[in-house]
Amino acid sequence: MIALALLLFAFSQQLFADEPFATRCGACHGEDARGTAQGPGLAMNPRVAEQSADELQAYLEHGNPGAGMPSFASLSAAERATLAKYLRRLNVDMIVTPMAPPRKTTWAAPQPGDWRTYDGNDSGNRYSPLKQITTVNVSSLKLK
Repeated sequence: MIALALLLFAFSQQLFADEPFATRCGACHGEDARGTAQGPGLAMNPRVAEQSADELQAYLEHGNPGAGMPSFASLSAAERATLAKYLRRLNVDMIVTPMAPPRKTTWAAPQPGDWRTYDGNDSGNRYSPLKQITTVNVSSLKLK
């Protein structure tokens, strides 16, 4: 019973979070946030994903009239926060954590046997100086 109650609570929270988006943003961005002819998709959008919740709230407050995005300054801060959290949740798979610093690559002179080019050597003749396989023993090779 507790698990069912928690599931119903989570579902109701999902519906509660979807409702402000659907009523305020769905007409332009689509109820599924995948975009329409009037507004771009906001789900799985790298430009939205790279912004913090505070940055999204500020954008919602000020809008972008030049791009057709109205200001939502008339909404309460709590409503803008709810919309910003919803936008972050839509992009959770796009949000990446900082990468580890790259390993230091060391470059050295080619060693004997290195294939520096596709052709095996600088002459481009695709010739290998290896002598282990010859025309005499090639027919006796077996899978090991």
